[in-house]
Amino acid sequence: MDTHWNVSNMIYGDNPQKINEREDALGLKTYTYVPQITAIVQAGNLYVYCAENPLRFVDRNGQWTLALGGEIAGAFGLRLSKGWQIIIDGEGNIGLLSYSGIGFGTPTISGAAVLTWTNASSILDLDGRGGAAGWSVYAFGFESNMGGNGLNSPIGFTGSVGFSNTPFEAHAEITKTKVIIIGDWRNSYLFLIFERIVGLLYAQMPSAEQESVIQITGRSW
Repeated sequence: MDTHWNVSNMIYGDNPQKINEREDALGLKTYTYVPQITAIVQAGNLYVYCAENPLRFVDRNGQWTLALGGEIAGAFGLRLSKGWQIIIDGEGNIGLLSYSGIGFGTPTISGAAVLTWTNASSILDLDGRGGAAGWSVYAFGFESNMGGNGLNSPIGFTGSVGFSNTPFEAHAEITKTKVIIIGDWRNSYLFLIFERIVGLLYAQMPSAEQESVIQITGRSW
C-alpha cells in the first residue's frame, strides 16, 4: 500500500474540489467535496468494503438497511419465531417490519432485542419469503439471513441480546417478512436535531479538524 494515502486524501485527493458552495440565512457556508477517482484507485486495498472477499460479498450499489426491534421464539424440535422491527435504508425510507419463522432448533424459549443489517437496496426488497440460521450462547446471539423480493437475494446479519432458558441454542428456519413504509427518516425531528447538534460542534472545531471532517464525510456541517 502507498503510504502517501490516508483518511484525509484517499477519497477526495490532495486538492479537493468544492461544488454547491452557498451561504445560508445564518451566514454559515456549506459546500460539497467531489470524490477523486484517481485517489480512490491508488489509495490502497479496494476490497475492504467486502471483507477481503469480492467474489462472495457483493454490494453493487452501496445500499443498506438497518433495523432495530425485538423477537420471541420457542423450539421443541420444531421452532416458531416472531419479530418486529423499525427499519431504515440508505434511500431515506423508514418503515415497520414484522416477520414470522418456522423451522428446527434446539429446545428453548427465548426473547431478545435484535439489530439487523442487510445489503438490500430498499426496505421493500425484504418483503417476502426468506431463510435464516443462527445460534446463541447465554444472552448473546448471531444470525445470518437471506431472501425477500429484491434482486440477487439480499443477505443480512443479526446480532441479539436477551434471555434464554438454555445456555446454548442453534436453529434454522424459513421466514415470511412484511414491510410497511411510514415515511422518510431524514425529515424526522430527531434527525434534524442531530444535524443541528453536529453543526454546532463542528463550528467549535479548529479549521484543521473541520477539514478532516469534510474529507471523511464529503460535506461541511
